[in-house]
Amino acid sequence: MKYKRLIGILCAAAVAAASVPALPAYAAESGTAESGEQPVTAEPNGTKDESGTTEDGFAWKHFAAPGAEQSEMQAGESGTFTAKWKNTSYSLYSSGKTFAEAQQWDAVPYLTCDCQMQLDWSGNGIAGIGVTLQDGKTAVDGCIIDAWSCKDALREQLKDASLIGFCTLNGIDYDLYSAYISQISITGTPTIIRRYLSVRKNNALSDSAGDTLKTTEDVTAHLQKWAEYGKEMGSLTGICAFVEVTAYQTACVNSGSAAVLENTIRTDEESVLSVKDERGETADGYFWEHGISDTTKLSEMRIGKNGTFTAAWEQTATSEFSAGKCFPETPEWNKIEELTCDYETTVSSSGNYWAGVRVLLKNGLTVIDGYILDAWNSEVYADKVTECTIDGIEYEIYTKFVPQESIAGTATQIRQYLSVRKNSLLPEEGGTFSSQVNLKAHLQAWAECGKEMGKLMSVTAFADAFDLTGHPPVNSGTAAVTKNQITYQCSPPQTELAASQTKVSGDANGDGEFNIADIVSLTRWLMHPEDAAISNWVNADFNLDNRLDVRDLTLMKRAYFEMMHRPVAVRIKEINTNKRTEIIWNVKQEDGAYLLTYEAPSESSGETGMLRFRITEAEYRKIMSADYDAIMQTASALSGWDQTQNDTTLTYSDGTERRTDANMTSVLLQLDQLLMQYVQAEQDT
Repeated sequence: MKYKRLIGILCAAAVAAASVPALPAYAAESGTAESGEQPVTAEPNGTKDESGTTEDGFAWKHFAAPGAEQSEMQAGESGTFTAKWKNTSYSLYSSGKTFAEAQQWDAVPYLTCDCQMQLDWSGNGIAGIGVTLQDGKTAVDGCIIDAWSCKDALREQLKDASLIGFCTLNGIDYDLYSAYISQISITGTPTIIRRYLSVRKNNALSDSAGDTLKTTEDVTAHLQKWAEYGKEMGSLTGICAFVEVTAYQTACVNSGSAAVLENTIRTDEESVLSVKDERGETADGYFWEHGISDTTKLSEMRIGKNGTFTAAWEQTATSEFSAGKCFPETPEWNKIEELTCDYETTVSSSGNYWAGVRVLLKNGLTVIDGYILDAWNSEVYADKVTECTIDGIEYEIYTKFVPQESIAGTATQIRQYLSVRKNSLLPEEGGTFSSQVNLKAHLQAWAECGKEMGKLMSVTAFADAFDLTGHPPVNSGTAAVTKNQITYQCSPPQTELAASQTKVSGDANGDGEFNIADIVSLTRWLMHPEDAAISNWVNADFNLDNRLDVRDLTLMKRAYFEMMHRPVAVRIKEINTNKRTEIIWNVKQEDGAYLLTYEAPSESSGETGMLRFRITEAEYRKIMSADYDAIMQTASALSGWDQTQNDTTLTYSDGTERRTDANMTSVLLQLDQLLMQYVQAEQDT
């Protein structure tokens, strides 16, 4: 019998009878693996499948397939454990936390695991962090693979998976994979396990045969990336550190040992750590940024909930820390009715610092970078233009221009405005202060000094540390923003069209369809309006300017041309060259119905089964309207670990077909989501 990797499911199965605290009621501390429970050993030629919970609430799991000469595990305190094996076809060792009261994954904004392992192995082996979730009746299995003993070990894990993307988290590059494992439950109902994998591009072990693995995994960031490429992740049920060993080249000739020396799982608000120049977004929707100069010895930032953060620096020329809110709809600054930031900051610095609120706007190619300095101990190198009083506080206003060239080579510039309190809220060495800043008033004051301010992009509370001596920096310090409440209200947009009128159907003659007859109707009306009629002129107003003219006719013809060049049926075959299996997707229209079919071999029997669902016209149109020409033109080679090829057939209304072997990942992701939606609905009923 062949044993497949089910790290997450086995971790979830490790829930013992003892109660485990619900999120986020713990922050486990690291410990040693020398004390704890008695070893759990697999007898020769027997199957071992045991799990339990330590006194301090860590769930452990030990599984060994039949025929193992040796497989044993000793669970210690705080999620630590030791393991040994010899000549085993499959052994799994894990320890972590399970959550009795599962929460929606995005309701747990910070989930990290600090893990240190000592590995000494031969044969196939992988190690990392596993996480499990439950989305309705669908199990979601996530795996962050940090280390492996050889390339064969990775190929074994990825042979059922498809490459879906790439990402960089905390300075580490990962390849992202997904897989849907279809199987039949004991009641005969089709079920699917959704699996995601984040695989380091480079092995964390300097010597794959044996070395120490030390990693801090921001599990929340991985969940966010997986969610971007797939369906909803569901509720968090467990997280573990794991070591998995499989047979080497089908022969059970392997041996080794592992010791998990640290396994610190955190859900507290200081779990997102940045130690380099980067930016990101927290699970609760706050944007943060950490900027560091090249000559900095130390600069780190821990981001908490609701835009709070702590920071520390040592011997830095420049370190910048900020957190706040972005405004994707980019409202015009003069349409803003209210914009305030109520914050509290602590600064302790042996060198120069600024602390306050920063606001970014954009006016054409010009970026407006505005600062309200409530606390500072250095001179402002800019041109003073005026003074003002806002909410009883006296400010001096400075401005300067910083020309620069964009990535595309386009000339652009940054216009800086600074509102500097006449009296800093802190002494030179720092302290703690709180302030409520009326940003709308500052924008108005800046606008009176110069040109139009443009559109609002972001508001952040910030603390900057820098050195103005011109010598190698010797400054050090810390900062913390412990409150960061941003209030925003914008005037509703004024439009002549109804709020829902953002897209037109093209059905000008009102017959329920968009076709050549609508183009003829609009053409006749434009040429002889007295002799022609448009039954629904709103559906022909393609540029949404509340009038019909030749520009709408041009856009209508273009829309019709694009529609006629869309396929009416799409068939994608996913070919796994390693397993020599095929998965076939079909989306088509048949007898007036829109259909999605999914054909895949069974994991147990190998026989091909089919799932068939009737989908909506909108879902069908979305698949047909994918930009297949662009996909074929920009198709690139898949990762070297990926063993999947695509064979796609596009069928058009005139009966012609186009075939391509381009990577259809973007379309397959839509199909995956659509399939899971209908499978879930069927299981729920």
